[in-house]
Amino acid sequence: MTQQTRFARCTGVRRLVSRYSVLLVALILSVSLLSSVPVAALDSELDPSFGGGGGVIADHNEFDQITDILIQPDGKIVATGHSGIFATDAERLDMMVARYNVDGSPDFTFGNNGVITTDVLFDARAMAVALQEDGKIVVAGSGAASFSSRFAVVRYNADGSLDTSFGFGGIVTERIGRLSRIMDVAIQSDGYIVVAGEANFSSRDTSSTATLARFEPSGFLDFTFGVGGVSHPVPAGFTTSPMATHNSIALQPDQKIAVAGVCRLNTRLEFCLSRYNSDGSLDNTFDGDGLVLTSFNSFSSDGVAKDLSLQLDGKLVAVGQSVEAFSSPVSVLARFNPDGSLDNSFGSNGDGKVIIFEVAQLRAESLALKPNGRIVVAGGAVFFGGRSEMTVTYFSPDGVIQDLATTSVGEHAVATAVAVQPDGRIVVGGYGNFFTDPAPNPSDGLQHTFSDSVLLRYGTNNPPIVSITSPASGSIFAVNTPVDFTGMIVDNPEDTHTAEWFFDSIIQPGIVPVPGFVSTTHTFTEPGLYKVSLKVTDDDLLTGTATTVDGLEALVVIYDPSGGWVAGGGWIDSPAGAYAVMPESTGKANFGFVSKYQNGASAPTGNVEFQFNAAGLKFQSKSFQWLVISGGRKAQYKGVGTINGLGDYQFMLTAIDGDQPGGGGQDKFRIKIWRDDDFLLIYDNQLNAPDGDDPTTVLGGGSIVIHQ
Repeated sequence: MTQQTRFARCTGVRRLVSRYSVLLVALILSVSLLSSVPVAALDSELDPSFGGGGGVIADHNEFDQITDILIQPDGKIVATGHSGIFATDAERLDMMVARYNVDGSPDFTFGNNGVITTDVLFDARAMAVALQEDGKIVVAGSGAASFSSRFAVVRYNADGSLDTSFGFGGIVTERIGRLSRIMDVAIQSDGYIVVAGEANFSSRDTSSTATLARFEPSGFLDFTFGVGGVSHPVPAGFTTSPMATHNSIALQPDQKIAVAGVCRLNTRLEFCLSRYNSDGSLDNTFDGDGLVLTSFNSFSSDGVAKDLSLQLDGKLVAVGQSVEAFSSPVSVLARFNPDGSLDNSFGSNGDGKVIIFEVAQLRAESLALKPNGRIVVAGGAVFFGGRSEMTVTYFSPDGVIQDLATTSVGEHAVATAVAVQPDGRIVVGGYGNFFTDPAPNPSDGLQHTFSDSVLLRYGTNNPPIVSITSPASGSIFAVNTPVDFTGMIVDNPEDTHTAEWFFDSIIQPGIVPVPGFVSTTHTFTEPGLYKVSLKVTDDDLLTGTATTVDGLEALVVIYDPSGGWVAGGGWIDSPAGAYAVMPESTGKANFGFVSKYQNGASAPTGNVEFQFNAAGLKFQSKSFQWLVISGGRKAQYKGVGTINGLGDYQFMLTAIDGDQPGGGGQDKFRIKIWRDDDFLLIYDNQLNAPDGDDPTTVLGGGSIVIHQ
């Protein structure tokens, strides 16, 4: 599905208008063919509960852009970028950090009404953000002054204030070469901060060298890393480093550092990955020299890797762009094995590579992995006439494109960052309403460029809605008889599901034969009253549970005709509230009962009498439906009777023989009586307890005996 959503720039309120392409019609037709399968909303639709109709647009200053985002453990969204004035030869930007609540509203506990800007040198750019375990926020990028630029790292407390224990007043700037900038940042498990980017070490030209650096938690360079805290090694077989820029970092559990970016070979730029040991040296177990260059076809003239993610199995997924000779850029995706070789199980051609042709001039900028292994790529699409839109492309775990969403915010918009919430919804950051005023600004005579920061959320991904459809509550089966259970699932149509059935402490996997349906078959070997529940987990790890069938607690009765019989007599103290007609009534209530199965019978015989004389209640059984004796200590049976000689009332009697193993040394009794036609409760001396619970009312006199 292609979704095109236009946020029109206007004063005050911004208006949202949606239009859908022919692909949506095809999708509707395909869904109609599966009309018997319940479905929910797609992940590629804007989430209307977020911000204003799925998005948040902010114009803190003339020029605002989001470059990176992250999701905090509490669900709040942190976005970083830059904000300020962008004019010809007079750029004056500050680092910007904003935090949003889960619904897209500004988090007013952070900074100044949810946003903070920080002046670093004369002109600052924030390119990446990372979250420490203690909740502090690390932002990295560059600060420029006097024809040079420096690595810049800023650390904020959880409330948005500068962390003065870091560097100098919360800010670190390092001059690494003449021109340098950070493109990504990551936090090691020990709190050390790894940054990746580029630096220019030549006084003769402006060519850059890909550079890593590591900072101590205090903000000082870690001198155990590389040379003086900085690493830009030359791979074996090269006289100078071909690595021009590192755009993205993926920290591995073994502390190795994988990076993706651009390599320079003669006059060509190559899509490249490299991997470093924890000391900053190149890892020669990664493709032999620590460096992997990837061309996507024989016509490629240039390439760049823009972002990198590490899968749980250790494979690396990278996204970027490739320029074919005499053609426009296309977006590309590749997956690499832990040793640096291409993963031939990825992509439709069996070579580990994917070229995305679905949209002309689709430029991928960022990627994220969903819990189910699906890949989400964010970027921008340039259409005829130069208009650009934010894009989100969805891929299966093996690299097959599944869906595409485009969102327009003004005439020019690009998605530069993407993150996945724990519930599987997609948050995308970037910029829109981008344009350059052709007329000089009257105040300074310069041309100004304008841009708004944009935050979007896709998907209305909710946990699966689960229901049990059969058997009916209270259905009766003999021991050692296979019992079939069925249920239904309502969820996003592209989700897959696993299921578990629970029968008290028994757990059995469910079968999902077709989308929307779940079943299992279980043979009970012990008699009992079993509570039934169904738990379904989708591929975003969201779960739904059902414990009822047709509005009643899901129960099955498993009886054993040869399992024994029960008899009892005596009295209990009837508690207040037990008799619904006269809830204030209390006092002695007498009972007597016997129940057993005759040879070859499927229903028990017996008799029950219960008298609560203080309230004028006399119950007499007429027939029995089932008897269950479980564990030798507990008997439970159900049937129909009369009250004061009239009507039809169902009852359930539960008894504990305290002398049996596990009986606890005290006989206990419960009787629940309700009207047969409308289930109106009449009496229950253990009010509101589930039917399968053990009774808690100890006999005041008499005894209960279970015969095996």
